[in-house]
Amino acid sequence: MGLIPDIDTNVLGTAERGIYQKDQFYQIPEEFHVEFDMGTKEIASWVRVNKRIKEKITFEPFNLTSSTYPWKDEFDIIFCRNVLIYFNSSTISHVAKNTYQAASSDSFLFIAHSESLQNVKSQWKYVKPSLYRKCN
Repeated sequence: MGLIPDIDTNVLGTAERGIYQKDQFYQIPEEFHVEFDMGTKEIASWVRVNKRIKEKITFEPFNLTSSTYPWKDEFDIIFCRNVLIYFNSSTISHVAKNTYQAASSDSFLFIAHSESLQNVKSQWKYVKPSLYRKCN
């Protein structure tokens, strides 16, 4: 599985716990739903990342604007949601290039619906709004 980098330690804490509201679950492609445990009774509105998956993930702070990334071909899924809106097109191109290099073959990049890679140089292939794929 690998590493989960983020600059926000609060976000990293939430991700490390791996517990999310079920109403956010629609954002995850259906083929990955088997990796979650559904809440029941008083916690029916929550989902939890499967323990088997959580044990394979490391969480670490990281700044996407760094000149280079320490990873290559490692990530199957990259979530970069509500980040690009704070960057100019040059920085977005830099992030797109480096995330592409850090992504494994046939991996996915998720960005927010308010974001796009259409006006920047990028090798990511558009799938649908907010979803891109690395196709090798």
